[in-house]
Amino acid sequence: MNLEPSAWRRRTQSSKAVATSASASVWWYVTVCIALGGLLVESQGLQAIPPRLYVKNLSKNVNLLCKSDKPIEDCSVKIPGYLQWSTADDSGLPSGIGPYGDGWSKGECGVRLMVVKSANEGKFFCNVTVGGQVFQESIDITLTVTPEPTEIEIGKDTEISKGGYRENQTLTARCISQDGVPMS
Repeated sequence: MNLEPSAWRRRTQSSKAVATSASASVWWYVTVCIALGGLLVESQGLQAIPPRLYVKNLSKNVNLLCKSDKPIEDCSVKIPGYLQWSTADDSGLPSGIGPYGDGWSKGECGVRLMVVKSANEGKFFCNVTVGGQVFQESIDITLTVTPEPTEIEIGKDTEISKGGYRENQTLTARCISQDGVPMS
């Protein structure tokens, strides 16, 4: 093919435009696929309720729930203080722990700890099967500790007169609370 320089330039520019257009549409397609793929994975909607739990030692009837926006086919849980995974139904749970939630068919799998002990501090895990795929979620369980009695220190620049403070005076104070979990 014998082309004049101007015809050759038009053909080359036309080819570049087609390549650029094709490249842009491929990138657009890839971007859409990635976004939709993320939505498909996200649509399983597995969440832990609550994701973090602060609870006092010997608290009663503490609920831990894993929830999906689709029916759950299978669910097993690992509870801190227990060595093995348990099926989250009446038959597979240790003594002192019962099932909790509206049921697997409604996308809920959970347990109720009748009494929380110090051994239950740690990470609770649930593995759920939804649509043939296994997903895992967790809840951090932290035992709260009551802080030492709180101290209030009045700043040195604050004047006390006649058992009180002067009107329109700036009061500087500091509150000290130690050994509390979570920090106070």
